[in-house]
Amino acid sequence: MHWVLTIPGDFSLSTLLQRSQQFLLPSFEANQEYLERVEQLSSGRIVLLTVSQVPAGLQLTSDQRLTGNETEELSHKTWRMLRLGENFTRFFARFGQDTSLKKYLRPGARLLRGATLMEDIVKALLLTQHPQEQGLQRITQLVDHLGAPLPSNPTRHAWPPLDQLDQAAAALQEISGPQCAPTLVKAIDVIHTQEAELELLSQPQLPLETALAAVSKIPGMNDSALALTMLALGRYDYLPIDASARERVSKVWYNGNVVTPEKIKAAFSRWHPWEGLVYWLWV
Repeated sequence: MHWVLTIPGDFSLSTLLQRSQQFLLPSFEANQEYLERVEQLSSGRIVLLTVSQVPAGLQLTSDQRLTGNETEELSHKTWRMLRLGENFTRFFARFGQDTSLKKYLRPGARLLRGATLMEDIVKALLLTQHPQEQGLQRITQLVDHLGAPLPSNPTRHAWPPLDQLDQAAAALQEISGPQCAPTLVKAIDVIHTQEAELELLSQPQLPLETALAAVSKIPGMNDSALALTMLALGRYDYLPIDASARERVSKVWYNGNVVTPEKIKAAFSRWHPWEGLVYWLWV
């Protein structure tokens, strides 16, 4: 079963996937031409979604026949994952001719994210509470142990829904380890009770300081997890200045020399209020 979504004129799936390699975590799989995801629908069904770009827009293909509500749910999730509702007109109007940025901006400026904010936050916490390779391994273990298997291929699993994660303290301890698991369990409980409020933080009219204060209250939210969460929210006015950001900017602009948060802010200040987006596209 397949259907087509209309897309913005500046959208390119292949470019989005190419620049989103670090975000292609389970239960995503992709090559340059299509994106696949195992998804658990609110009806309980587990389906394989394949997304590809065709002349008419984005073609969504399910390995099973769906109801109207299920089709709408997958469309909505795809809309979020690929940021199809985000408007970059003002960004391109201001910076589209910036010679230093041009090669990073064509076509589009979107980066992949999860189907829900909960998914993005849990992944951010797992990636930043452990060394990078361990973080990737923990995410894979979480999906394989707690995610429902795809009927047509039981080796692949869906991202587990929030209520299931909220009741899986023992499994999370086994996956994340005794030191990190209690914090992760507390974070999931906070997300579960405040998910609607957290989603509102994406609104650009909300002051950045308000969004930062709210996200920072999530247990385990260190600077690196904060950077990933603000990106997931689409708060492109937030510029990462954690140790990882300093290292990346140092390699790109300062020949490996040590940089300070002040140097990072100064280097990106000309792109305000899009400095965070420029950071993720550039470095």
